[in-house]
Amino acid sequence: MNKVSESEARSFRMLGLAPDASLAEVRRAFRKQAMHNHPDRNPGDPEAEARLRAILDAYQRATQAIKRQARDPGSDRQRDPEPAPAESSTIRQPGPQARRPNQTRSHTPRRPLRVQRNLARQILLGLRTFNRMLLFILFVVGPVLFVLAIIWATTRTNWF
Repeated sequence: MNKVSESEARSFRMLGLAPDASLAEVRRAFRKQAMHNHPDRNPGDPEAEARLRAILDAYQRATQAIKRQARDPGSDRQRDPEPAPAESSTIRQPGPQARRPNQTRSHTPRRPLRVQRNLARQILLGLRTFNRMLLFILFVVGPVLFVLAIIWATTRTNWF
């Protein structure tokens, strides 16, 4: 195993881990420590924010050390910092033809999501245009017609 520097070892210890911990273990420990020391969970503790920053710094140093050791050819750590899931022959991955025989396509093909979004956008724009037209009629054309009606009515009346 490559020699871990003292600051990296301190980072692992701050997270409660050994220096040979995996990336998944470091993530789990960081989340646990962050939840425990978060300022929102400790409202009366003035040092909670400083502890959370120190834990974040330790997490960053530890993950950088793991990733660096994974890239290092002389390291006995595995090349991948995150292990790949084990392949099992009993689990069948669904392929493109993984439909059951009784499942058939409907007569009307579904519209692509892009077309659905465009249609919704056009409907909304149409509603906006209708609303604008309605407001124009109510607040511009309406008062003008009202004034014209008053003028017409006053000119038709005999005042004598």
